[in-house]
Amino acid sequence: MDAYSCILKLNTPPAKVYDALSTQAGLMGWWTEDCEVDSTPGGSATFRFGKTHWTFRIESLSPNQEVVWLCTDQYHHLPGLLKRTNEWVGTTVAFSLAPDGDTGTELTFRHEGLTPDMECHAICVAGWDHFLGSSLKQFVETGKGDPFNNSYPYSD
Repeated sequence: MDAYSCILKLNTPPAKVYDALSTQAGLMGWWTEDCEVDSTPGGSATFRFGKTHWTFRIESLSPNQEVVWLCTDQYHHLPGLLKRTNEWVGTTVAFSLAPDGDTGTELTFRHEGLTPDMECHAICVAGWDHFLGSSLKQFVETGKGDPFNNSYPYSD
């Protein structure tokens, strides 16, 4: 396997999901409250989780269809658990959207390069499972997600 992937059925139109994936306000609503996002192709997006951070170059934005990022910088702060703190650099994150029925969206998520041989694999899969399957889903369907903030137990 050369990627982590999942498919989500979301009870909201693709335009709402696209906004949650492509705007700073949207990303703050489900992933992390500490981010800066330049929502243009070639722009950058930096996401902070306490001392951990990721920076991505926005590779592609296709309204209501796709968002693709390339990780250009990372520091994963988990002393004692991880020795390799930048394993995401060079990996690609892609969100593909398709209509599902009259009002729903099928989201296909793929993190190309997040492989089982990476030291952070289990931690990152658990993170994606939470932030996509729970927080993003809640955010686009109800308006209230569970983004990372300083009240998380590992926010130092």
